[in-house]
Amino acid sequence: MFRQNREFWLYFLGVILLFFFIFGILENGFTQSSFTFSSFPFNLFKQEPLVVVEETVPQLDQSKDYYAILSTGEGKITVDLFETNAPNTVANFIHLANKNYYYNLEFHRYLPGLLLQGGSRNTKNKDPNDDAFGGPGYTIPDEINWDSLDYPENFRAILQGQGYTSTPNVESKKMGKFSVAMAGNGPNTAGSQFFIVLAENTDPRLAQLEGRHTVFGHVIGGFETINAINARPAISLGINDSRPLNLVLYSVQIEYKD
Repeated sequence: MFRQNREFWLYFLGVILLFFFIFGILENGFTQSSFTFSSFPFNLFKQEPLVVVEETVPQLDQSKDYYAILSTGEGKITVDLFETNAPNTVANFIHLANKNYYYNLEFHRYLPGLLLQGGSRNTKNKDPNDDAFGGPGYTIPDEINWDSLDYPENFRAILQGQGYTSTPNVESKKMGKFSVAMAGNGPNTAGSQFFIVLAENTDPRLAQLEGRHTVFGHVIGGFETINAINARPAISLGINDSRPLNLVLYSVQIEYKD
């Protein structure tokens, strides 16, 4: 039968191979660096990618006082880390810093007189439009104790309505000038991005940050560096949003005192 209809069967076989080839490409067979076939069409439903959650430092030595030295294109900034006030957040920050996660990242958000934000690995690619979404592949819970901050009932109700909750067993620090806090996009969405508050304590804009971002450190040195950053040109990204021009975070070095 095959010999009698040899051309037909060869044609039929070619169509099948072409089918697998085309749909292998359509199902994301190409990657940035290589070409591979996918399992389509046998795997008709796309599986969720496996998320590997990396363990942070399980417990900090509370007898040590931790610091972070941020080396930037304008100089160094020294941050006193609040290891007793936000232990899990500080442990995560130290974990990432010790892995050189922050090596050669750009600060991607700068609101003059309000905050400077960095910590996105997406600044390493050539697409500036995704810089705000870069993270380590996992998130950490917020660490904000409303009782220790003496939040009024009406403010607690607002935070609860937005999905935020109070964290017991920590003594939180209030948001203020030169505070260092985790950036996020809603409750418990922090990962690697952080910001330095540049606003005065009386600035009403701080109310939009208070209770929503874990304060895990405070700038204690490098104020001349911050002044130099404030003098740099900024690139407008739209209404009430901008970024500093080519401001690089070269590294974050962790130190401690007994």
